[in-house]
Amino acid sequence: MSRRRALLSVAAVFLGMTAQAQAQRPKITYETDEEARSRLALELAAHLTAKLPQLLGRFLSGRQEIARAESSGADPVPLVRELLDSTEAELRAEVQAPDAAPLRDKVTAVFREARVALGLLDAKSAHRRLPAGIALALFNQQAADRETILDKVGAFLREFLDLAQGKNLVVDLCVVGKPVKEAVLNMGSPGELLSASHGRTPIKLLHLFRGLYAYSIEGKGRTIKCQPQKGTFDPCLADLWPSSKPTLDCNFDFSDCSVVEGWSKICEKLGRR
Repeated sequence: MSRRRALLSVAAVFLGMTAQAQAQRPKITYETDEEARSRLALELAAHLTAKLPQLLGRFLSGRQEIARAESSGADPVPLVRELLDSTEAELRAEVQAPDAAPLRDKVTAVFREARVALGLLDAKSAHRRLPAGIALALFNQQAADRETILDKVGAFLREFLDLAQGKNLVVDLCVVGKPVKEAVLNMGSPGELLSASHGRTPIKLLHLFRGLYAYSIEGKGRTIKCQPQKGTFDPCLADLWPSSKPTLDCNFDFSDCSVVEGWSKICEKLGRR
């Protein structure tokens, strides 16, 4: 073999090895925040579809145990408190991803509302419990409503399961302001610092987890803000749990924002951001 042919052969081998190495080199891909939430929502939906039927079964078994205890004359209060505590803790543990904070906050709000309605939680504090005697008295006064309240918790668990099975844990939110146009929007988990701007209204935010959101919206020197202290849940929070096409409609004249179902023509025309 001539020297020239030998050099060409070596060069061909080198180029072939280089091309193979480039082909085997892992590709680095980037995803937007919206894409990341969408991916996480699908993963979480599959996980909850497997886990929630078991949790719901334990909740129903706990209610049967409460009924048996009450029929035998035992104090049902500790059992009810334990059922709510254990069910909430287990459900929150299944949605620990940082982006799923609105889901966790919704879970906390639902169970807190149940405790307050049953007299198991002092309505003035999210942490201090009532003395046992007072709690029992209030519990007995509301005995007729107890099943209704626990029914609501059970319905929430079933709705959660339905949303997971339908891969429907996220929604697209439209935000509009009036009469101020192009107001700056910030949204986040209740109790957390609202530091990241989501853009200017009107705007459509994609693939937001269902649940509770704090927010501030500011334009022309006017601000509407809902940011309760951590661990508290104010009615002003934006609740995206029940909606399919939610709109956060902010009226600066009344210093108020509310979530309404359905998108206006402006929302329908908005590009995805």
